[in-house]
Amino acid sequence: MSIIGVDEVIYGAEDVATGGRFFRDWGLTQTAERADRIEFETLNGGRVVVAAREARDLPAAIEPGSTLREAVWGVGTSADLAGIRARLVEMKAPLEESPGRVRTVDPNGFAVSFQGD
Repeated sequence: MSIIGVDEVIYGAEDVATGGRFFRDWGLTQTAERADRIEFETLNGGRVVVAAREARDLPAAIEPGSTLREAVWGVGTSADLAGIRARLVEMKAPLEESPGRVRTVDPNGFAVSFQGD
């Protein structure tokens, strides 16, 4: 199985504007903005999302306050994604699936996803 690298990180922030300023100060390119969410692109095409902490579409937080909510790993092929899915099923890990993406939760409750092309 080929995991290429981090495709996306998603943060839940108490103050979205402050979170957005942090990533702009780091030189990321802002690609979208709404009152409750700001999205950025990294130099290698990865994505960073800063969303309101209470956004319903975010995975559960593992600690109070502003914090990382999900890491999304890119995989090489759809066969790699199927292999990761099969391994997670074998481990009896909780799964959520959407086209091209598999999400689970690690033993600490942190959301981890894998996505393919």
